[in-house]
This record gives sequence, structure tokens and C-alpha cells, in this order.
Amino acid sequence: MLANPNVIGTPGVLRRLATLVYDSFLIFACCLVTGGIVVGGKIATMSATDIEFMRSHGQRAINGPIESAILFTVCLMTVFYFYAYFWRKTGQTLAMQAWRTRLISTRGNAKPTWSQCIVRFVVGFFAFSLAGLGFLWIYTNSERKSWQDLASGTELQLLEKKK
Repeated sequence: MLANPNVIGTPGVLRRLATLVYDSFLIFACCLVTGGIVVGGKIATMSATDIEFMRSHGQRAINGPIESAILFTVCLMTVFYFYAYFWRKTGQTLAMQAWRTRLISTRGNAKPTWSQCIVRFVVGFFAFSLAGLGFLWIYTNSERKSWQDLASGTELQLLEKKK
């Protein structure tokens, strides 16, 4: 890894979780927009009679397992693309900028590749969903790397405060 004078270490668990919470507000808004597009697309394909029937009987526009799975997949892709886009572009989401963290590839101190972003996203989901065990792993790893860092060949860096 190349030396970088702006890097002062590796972020701890609380900073990583704070970043996730901050990002979740932006992700929620993105999912509302994409979900609205999916629901709007479904309603646009319905006849006026079907829409009136749905309204008068209190039915939802998205019902049934297939439509729900489509909506879930679109929202999941939105979340992935949110992270991957910012990781690839600058190495930082808005929350990462606020909490002074940056994601880099361990292969030459560069921005992560698409494949690294995919692996990091998938492993990060499991690291978080298993009671945060993957995040707590930084306390057992000598390089303070979480599961998603180790699996994807990336690492988070803590940056110094701008003066």
C-alpha cells in the first residue's frame, strides 16, 4: 500500500456504524424514489377499471410474491449501486466524507473495482446481519480489518481532519 500523509489509521466500529446510519437516510430516500418508479410503472400498465377496483377495495398496487420480489430486488440493486458508485468514484459516500473515512483497494492504494464492490457489499450484508460479528472482527484482526475488508481486498482508512 502506498503511503498517504492524510491517513491517520483505521476507523473503529462506532465510526463504521455511524457511517452506516448516516448513509441509511440517503439510501432510504433513494429507495423511495426507485420504489415509486416501480409502483408508478405498475399503475401505468393498469386500466382505469382496475385502478378504481384497487382503490375501492383498499388493495395495494404491489401485491403477490412476484411483484414484491421485483420491488425488493430493485431496492437492493439501488442500495448496491449507491455504495458501488461512490466507492468507485471517490472512495467515499457522503457519510464517509462526514466521518472522514475512505475505501481503497489494497491492490496499489487505488479505488476498488466493480468485483471488489460486489464482494464487499455481499459480505458486508452478512457481517452486519450476524449481530455485527463481521464488524467486531476488527478487534481480533491485527490489521483491524472487518470481514468485508478481508474478503474483498479493500480497507477503510481514517483520514485526518482538514484544517
